[in-house]
Amino acid sequence: MTFTELSEPIEAFDFRTFESLPTARWQVGMSRMLMGKYRVGISLKDSHFYTVSYWGGDQDMASVLFGFLMGICFWLPEEISPQELSEVFPIQEDKDLSANLFNHLSKASARAQSRAQEQN
Repeated sequence: MTFTELSEPIEAFDFRTFESLPTARWQVGMSRMLMGKYRVGISLKDSHFYTVSYWGGDQDMASVLFGFLMGICFWLPEEISPQELSEVFPIQEDKDLSANLFNHLSKASARAQSRAQEQN
């Protein structure tokens, strides 16, 4: 799955919004929260909830986390179901941005890559 950035962010991702190509089925983005913090997530277009959602901390850390999500999604088909997508990504424990979370995200990327290679 690849994405293109929208020129104007949407309400759900009010800082940056990207839509999947070619059908714009999925949206990935960053949204502002209180106290200068950000949330990073993935949702079906026009959905009112996140399929994948992470507390991203400050803008710099949220940008790193966002890069991990985009990297994992690269290996996934745009047709993936919300259930399948949520099973790919690890659960974040109480605003955890430790090396442990990024280790789990790295493993998720490897699983997504293996899955893509099996399907080809």
